[in-house]
Amino acid sequence: PSNFTGNITDICPVGALLDASSRFRGRNWEYDHTRTTSMDDATGSAVIVDARTGRIERVKAALNPDVNKTWIDDGTRFGHEYVDSPDRLTRPMVRRNGELQPVTWPEAAAYVAERLKGLSGKDVGIVLRADSTLEEGVAALALAEKLGTGQVDHAPRPAGSLLPSRPATLTDLATADAIFVVGDVTEEAGILDLRIKDALKGVTPPELLPHGVPIADLRLKERMPRRAEILTVAAPYRVDLMRHAGASHLYPAGGEAELFRALTALAGGGQLTDEQRAALGADEAAARQLVDRLRSASDGVLVVGGFALARREAAEAARAFARAVGVKELLVGPMANSHGLELLGVLPSHERYAFPGMLQEAKALIVSHLDPAKDPDVAASLKERELLVVHDMFLTETARLADVVLPARSVYEKDGTVVNLEGRFLPVRAAPVEAGQAEDFTGVVRYLGEALGERLEGRSVRSARRVLKRRLELDLAELPDNGVIPRLKARPAPKVTTREAPAAGGNVLIAPSMARVEYLHRNPHLNAAVGGPKLSVNPADAEGLGVMDGAEVRLRVGGVWRDAVVRVTEAVPAGLMTLPALPEQGVGLVQADLGSLVVDQVRLEVAS
Repeated sequence: PSNFTGNITDICPVGALLDASSRFRGRNWEYDHTRTTSMDDATGSAVIVDARTGRIERVKAALNPDVNKTWIDDGTRFGHEYVDSPDRLTRPMVRRNGELQPVTWPEAAAYVAERLKGLSGKDVGIVLRADSTLEEGVAALALAEKLGTGQVDHAPRPAGSLLPSRPATLTDLATADAIFVVGDVTEEAGILDLRIKDALKGVTPPELLPHGVPIADLRLKERMPRRAEILTVAAPYRVDLMRHAGASHLYPAGGEAELFRALTALAGGGQLTDEQRAALGADEAAARQLVDRLRSASDGVLVVGGFALARREAAEAARAFARAVGVKELLVGPMANSHGLELLGVLPSHERYAFPGMLQEAKALIVSHLDPAKDPDVAASLKERELLVVHDMFLTETARLADVVLPARSVYEKDGTVVNLEGRFLPVRAAPVEAGQAEDFTGVVRYLGEALGERLEGRSVRSARRVLKRRLELDLAELPDNGVIPRLKARPAPKVTTREAPAAGGNVLIAPSMARVEYLHRNPHLNAAVGGPKLSVNPADAEGLGVMDGAEVRLRVGGVWRDAVVRVTEAVPAGLMTLPALPEQGVGLVQADLGSLVVDQVRLEVAS
């Protein structure tokens, strides 16, 4: 029972242990095998997507020795069933007489172009989800330029920049002699967990043979000792990686900035105040030992998760600490191409035009793969927009309010490029999946451009790659399977990289999750394995709220109505609850209205 149990289906020598989502559905030679990059988190793991008769049957790990070796987490392996949901959108729709009605792509594009004529370009907002490809980012920027708007963004986007000054690679992490992790990387980017454990074994990865298969490494032994002393993990609740660490820091939720400032003060030889000592989450002697180990390490790595990046002051404090002790940084973006879209500059011209501001400022919105109407207040605001265009796979709450709904391809149906958390450019290849008339965002821009009377750059993957080749001096059509970390000669200067830090208060910590919560109810095997989205509650708080383990609840968290299954656990400190993140509700502290808590009494009676 771990986040990586599904790997046994790849290594079982006789094929007795099977993937429950695909067993008995076909023979291996009947599948179309597509080597591509996982879009489930920021690590960019190599995977093989096996499809048959237009349907994804299974996802397996592929070999990339520089990234995931031959392993993937269970969220990546079993999280694909939503693609074949019967309620997928397969045709464009336009609202006529109050109802969404099917139309052709040219008709939908002509409708949007006609409605845009009465608006100033600066009043139009365009936002992509952060697992959109670089090519889709080029398309969004080209459309924004055509319309004359600076309201273009990607979401979720952390408050701090993801482009480190001293970037570490995953190989650096696997061979490090001192590692400090802040966050829950097992859930946020599972391959980091495995590469950290490589470092704990103290065994340098072996050289590959010409055909790519590693030699038998006799240095590896069952239950071999691990160098736990080189790993320190800090988080606001007990995370799985702490079981393997030599030292752990349980700091107050939302206190990442204070934690890094206190550690930086120790690195400078200063004396700590009582407030700084409290911020450490451990005794001062252990914190000094951590600072000394990192400063004396020849290959030290600081891994910064989403909790710290959620607030600008914490992200800046993390960078300052990394400089103070002289270690490299791995900054974990919230989604597959968060690093690439920031590098490309898919960012607003002013922070007031960022995605949250668009929802208030823009008179017309083009939203791709995001569902901001989960917040009832945002839904009310969206109803007042003069034009709402939604590009998505399903009829979400936001799509139900839209004037135009455009069917979107899933991440398994796209060709393109992403940039992972180490700055590696990785190829994304489309599997042969039946998706009706769905298009990625380059297709959206192609149709809108034609309706607006112009052939826009980014109207196709090939067109976008010509733009990227000029900007980056890198031919993305020739990327090898394992990707490359280029020394970019022409690095674009992002317009906006940080935003003001939100308030740090709240009683619910939105936390990373291996399983993508927005699709979990459409992934029946994965949902059954993880037991649904968890509201983790300390036993004392559960008693006070009158809920028990396994109860299904609904409550308003940070303005968004969330459904979850209660998990009563000592891992969460009293006074704090955790809930998995959504693309529209990124990691960080928020306030929950506990008065809105609704408990499924019928299920409670059955459980008791």
